[in-house]
Amino acid sequence: MLHLYNVPMNWRIRDWPQRFLYRPENLARALGQIDTDKWLARITVLTGQETPPKDRFRLLEIVAGTSDYLIEELRPDLFLSWNTLCPHTGIAHDLCLARGIPSLMIERGFLPSSWYLERGGLLGHSVIAGLPLEDLVARERRDDYAASGRALLRSLNLAAYSRYAQRNDGALIQGLDARLEGKSGRKIVFLPPDDTSLAFVPVDHDDRKKTMPGFADSFEAAKAMARANPDGLTVFKPHPSFKERKFDTAGLPGLLVVDHNFHELIAWADIVATTGSGLGLVAWLAGKPVVLMSRDIWQGKGVFYEALDADALPQALEAAAQRDDLDARHRHFHIFCGYLLRDYLVWHPATPAPARTPAMVVNELHAAYLDSPPGESQAPRVPVRIPDEGLSPRVLEGPERLTAVLRENPEATALVDFDHTLFFANSTEQFLDHARPSFLAALLLGLLGRWKPWLWLDRENGVFLYQDVLRVTVVSLCMPWTLLTWLAQGPRLWRRHCNQELVDRLLAAPLRDIVIVSYGFSHILRPLLRGSPFRSRRLVCSRLLPWPRNIRRKGKEAALAKAIGEEALREAVAVTDSLEDAPLLNAVKAPLLTRWEEVKTTPGKRLFYYPFRYTNEGKYPGKRILINQQFGEDLVVVLLGYAFLAPTPAALLGLLLLFVSFFAVYEIGYHENDFLAARREAKPSVSPEASRFADYPIRSQGWLWSICLGAAGSALVAPLPRFPWVLGAWLACLVAVRIVFRLHNVFSPNWRIPTFTGLQVGKTFSYAAVLPINPIGSIILVSQILRQTINYVIYRVRGTSQNVKRQQLRLFSFIALSAGYVAWTRNAQALLCAQYLCAAAWCVYRVLRERYGQKIRVWPNRIRQDLKLLFP
Repeated sequence: MLHLYNVPMNWRIRDWPQRFLYRPENLARALGQIDTDKWLARITVLTGQETPPKDRFRLLEIVAGTSDYLIEELRPDLFLSWNTLCPHTGIAHDLCLARGIPSLMIERGFLPSSWYLERGGLLGHSVIAGLPLEDLVARERRDDYAASGRALLRSLNLAAYSRYAQRNDGALIQGLDARLEGKSGRKIVFLPPDDTSLAFVPVDHDDRKKTMPGFADSFEAAKAMARANPDGLTVFKPHPSFKERKFDTAGLPGLLVVDHNFHELIAWADIVATTGSGLGLVAWLAGKPVVLMSRDIWQGKGVFYEALDADALPQALEAAAQRDDLDARHRHFHIFCGYLLRDYLVWHPATPAPARTPAMVVNELHAAYLDSPPGESQAPRVPVRIPDEGLSPRVLEGPERLTAVLRENPEATALVDFDHTLFFANSTEQFLDHARPSFLAALLLGLLGRWKPWLWLDRENGVFLYQDVLRVTVVSLCMPWTLLTWLAQGPRLWRRHCNQELVDRLLAAPLRDIVIVSYGFSHILRPLLRGSPFRSRRLVCSRLLPWPRNIRRKGKEAALAKAIGEEALREAVAVTDSLEDAPLLNAVKAPLLTRWEEVKTTPGKRLFYYPFRYTNEGKYPGKRILINQQFGEDLVVVLLGYAFLAPTPAALLGLLLLFVSFFAVYEIGYHENDFLAARREAKPSVSPEASRFADYPIRSQGWLWSICLGAAGSALVAPLPRFPWVLGAWLACLVAVRIVFRLHNVFSPNWRIPTFTGLQVGKTFSYAAVLPINPIGSIILVSQILRQTINYVIYRVRGTSQNVKRQQLRLFSFIALSAGYVAWTRNAQALLCAQYLCAAAWCVYRVLRERYGQKIRVWPNRIRQDLKLLFP
């Protein structure tokens, strides 16, 4: 039978803890199955809710933990999510997909009385984005679909269509025309969608690139349009959700930002441009050519003129102005509207045939996901997903009923769930969390989490049936010593997490037997029970050795019937906290569903250490700092300074190891800066993600990794007998840098400029203690020091350095130092070497990349546009 749940997951995330529950010990699992950088960035942009920036990560924890709890309690066969790109529902969508639960997007359609319902998402995430019309409608059916499309359009009154109140300024249109006097350019109106709810944040994420591969956001696309229309006027009408945003049109006199009635702007325009707004359809019906600058359901259909990047704009604008292929485009438009009516959108039940109605969609969903027609009951599968109202009326709830149940059933067998009932934690997660060395366990579990082999075994139910089995099996086989250490740790963990109230009541009751039942594993549970009064009691659970047994496949009820007999099962008392055990509760004489009020929760799962992790995930989350800074800049500078003089290829490899060794110690200062130095600042710059790393073992593990990698690198740079001296010099540099960073963090902000300069000297010249360096290498290293230090000085003086052209700073410093070197030595030929030419070329490349973006193929066109501004 179909059970429908309507879960009100609204935008008031701060209020969710008052309405929903979740288990804190499962939070690490939920966060591990989602892209935290992506969702934290969107929560920051979309859900301020009077929450300070440093507490935004708490909102992420609320959404992830609540979504995890609801999914695990309800275990839906199908999840329907509002806009899957927004955090309040999108996180649950991602968790469902990670656990093999089908999830579809449902959202209001762009046409009146219509709805989206598909497995992809909005705009470029749609399953039909970019698909040609030929793939959607067979040639022999196109006339029928075109007729359906024309009938649909006649039934819609899009001339008066508007979802938001429109501002009207009677003199605006005349003012626009006045600005065009004497100009021969085109009148273009740009209509954007709601960027903030369409995954345009974070800007470097693949979600944004799916919709806008060529532009960072809609306003950047509008600026590109204005550059392609230098003799005309481009009017950007902000979406109503852009109220707080400021639009910088400096250097673009032909670009205006205007909030005015879009119907009047469309009527004024020669061409309408959009990055996915539904108003593109309104403009097309008004007889205006439309330039589409994003991927959405209209892309590839042969209707709009398309320009997905700046290079394609001139041709698209020319084609739109000339109305190229207009008749064919109108026919494609009618065919696609027929497809929207008959096969894609969901329409109000009163919409005339052949519209795709809700009743038709329900049948499609049952056929695709529920394996039975609507109304037919289905045989329960494991895990049984049953709501509270599906439990037997005999089930008693609450631990306060426990004493009465036990007293009323003397000589009965008690069936006691282990995790979260007898033991206030998840035994499997405890076992995995105690595997050492932690970095190896993190590597193994991380690979499993990325590949998700449990879904290979069962796409729909693999998370429940096989995820824990495979995770425990891999750790147990690859790290067998964990089994021995777990034997010693088990009794201590039992004392820490046992439900003593339940233990006392069970021991005091006149029971025939006590059977512990769990979906966990015997080699994990037995060591825990060694410290309990139940060490000799029967344990019904899964196991790996001597031969595997996974009771999740048949369920606890069947496993207990085989272990104690069906008659004993019918007369038993069952105590559990989980709705997953509904079949067991319905099968026994005295069922008790417990929710203990004072649960001892396990501390948050400790994060495994490895170099650069805090820098990437805590200090600068979502900024691709490793690619853009550590490896893309710091490492390149070090290689330019030292690699050309490396005596052997082995020394070059040693230099790479020394680089990682250095940063393993350096990022200890980053961690200290966020958790110590930030307290001394009025406006500290601390990422919300940093709160996850409060107990991160970076001090001990960082030094351990640094010393080991430093020793290996020193051995490659200088074999015996010089090795001890080289290693000693390297360790001395690390200690010196650590001391300077400590001073930097304890000083007040006004006194940190000298220590910051010292840190930059350490980042660049520490390697000179173990490797040779020449004047050319010194020039590039000092240029990097000046680039970093000047930027930091501006940040300390002005409070921000966002407008500083950092790459230009390095290039100017490099040129000035080179000129000074030539003037001092009177030897210009020294600069005509591979090392200097590579350094100069790299500096120029970084400047061009800063100015024109990462895609080299668009540089020529943008350079030409800059030259036109300089030499009109």
